[in-house]
Amino acid sequence: MKTIRKIIAELGDIEEWAGGHVKIPNDPYMPLLIEWLGKGPSDGDLVAVSHTYEQNGDLMRDPEIVFLVTGDIWTPMSFRNDSVGVYRESMIIEDGDIRIAIIPDEEIGVGTEKLDLRKFGADVAYTIDGGEIGLIDVESFNGFMGKIEVEGCSAFPGYGKGQYINAAHVLSRFIAAMPDDRWPQNCDGRQPIWWVDRMEGDVASASTAIYLRDFDLDGIKKAQGVLDKIRADVLQQFPKAKIAIDIKES
Repeated sequence: MKTIRKIIAELGDIEEWAGGHVKIPNDPYMPLLIEWLGKGPSDGDLVAVSHTYEQNGDLMRDPEIVFLVTGDIWTPMSFRNDSVGVYRESMIIEDGDIRIAIIPDEEIGVGTEKLDLRKFGADVAYTIDGGEIGLIDVESFNGFMGKIEVEGCSAFPGYGKGQYINAAHVLSRFIAAMPDDRWPQNCDGRQPIWWVDRMEGDVASASTAIYLRDFDLDGIKKAQGVLDKIRADVLQQFPKAKIAIDIKES
């Protein structure tokens, strides 16, 4: 930024070359373009700094950063790189106080149930979790969790014909029937996922915790429908077993 400021200082006051731009050759590299875009928030100046090249007659930014200049403070407002199709905007919050609450229950969000926003002094609240430095996620997935419980029959194995039902065996069949395309190892980005955890049990009974994540609430309903279908299929194989599925929003 020292170089950019020096160039602008040599050009004179920003407002004196309002609407204009300067293009600086930088052979054998791409030229540097500095352009005044007008006024922005807080009456600051919007200045774009970019490297550019032409492709099929179009000007390509590689990259371009737009700054809000207020005095000696340069605040990045947007980043654009046409070569890789990336565009990002920053957020400026004027006036008002920002309050921070640290909730120790990570993504399940139960701690916020007792957070009184009126007493906290906030009009709106956002959850910030695990993003890259300089980025804030503007959406979150729908999170559901629950339990799958299986009831078997612990008849004596030596005389188990038609009676013996191993609950752990039934539960393993249920989990094995869950389609692979929703397991975390096969998903990325906004794709819906599910997984099970803390399996426990024996011949008489077995259970596991199950978690569902989907950015689309209808996707959660679809996943629950798939689980109900698996339940029906498994019970056809083990008609004397009992399978209960209890899933709630977390």
